[in-house]
Amino acid sequence: MEGRQNLIGRGLTDKARESLGLEPSDVFRRPRPVADSTKGFSLAQKMVGKACGVEGVRPGTSQHRVGR
Repeated sequence: MEGRQNLIGRGLTDKARESLGLEPSDVFRRPRPVADSTKGFSLAQKMVGKACGVEGVRPGTSQHRVGR
């Protein structure tokens, strides 16, 4: 549950700081870019990707749902 609260807190903090004209906070961990892979996605990665509106997700990435 801690990770979920952290994600929500980071998003709200980013929006508030942006509206105040401030730089993003460095208090929260940010998702690290994952190197592109020529490998396909597992079934689970495809299922999560479909829910997020993308082809698939890689471990260690952060996805946000894309509007339909």
